[in-house]
Amino acid sequence: MASRTSNELNQLADEGSLLVARANDATTQSEYIIGMCYVMEGEEPEGGRRWEFGGVCVSDEFRGYGIGSALGVLAISSHYLYEPPQKGERLIAHVHKDNSLPWHMLKVQLGFVQVGQETPPSEVVPPGLRRNSKGEVVGDLYEFRISTLGRFADWLETFDGRVEGRNGYLTTNLNLRFFQAYRATAIQALRQLAFSSEAG
Repeated sequence: MASRTSNELNQLADEGSLLVARANDATTQSEYIIGMCYVMEGEEPEGGRRWEFGGVCVSDEFRGYGIGSALGVLAISSHYLYEPPQKGERLIAHVHKDNSLPWHMLKVQLGFVQVGQETPPSEVVPPGLRRNSKGEVVGDLYEFRISTLGRFADWLETFDGRVEGRNGYLTTNLNLRFFQAYRATAIQALRQLAFSSEAG
């Protein structure tokens, strides 16, 4: 997924677009960030609004517990609850063509499908990304299938803060606006969005 600068991440946090997972430090009785991701507004190459899911990162010691996938489910669900899909708009993810790590999470766990490749203009590419011989950063382009929101609703219905992955179980704190106060309403709305996308 495309890298962002610390200024861009701070701006996403200020806008409420950055979702973080936290763990408790038993020694200091404080919380610290162990993972994050975002959904941010973007633009199609030919013009028109689209949304981008990205920035998924999890601290090394907490990888393999399903935190990245949980963050993805929660961030995408929150996005669609606050920004219902508009005609012609889509939620996409970019993955550097040489980076195979996110493929499984995007395709299997989060319901994205690969729809092609995209080369963003060089002026918007964060520094440090590997470039090809032409100086371009070529990325695989994935598009979210809204029908997946039904599966997300099922997961949210039983989510209690505990995540599971190949390394076992872990309890984490995820800062979610919609989830605490409006869980049942949010789940119902996600199911309706999924049903409408399949019917239409």
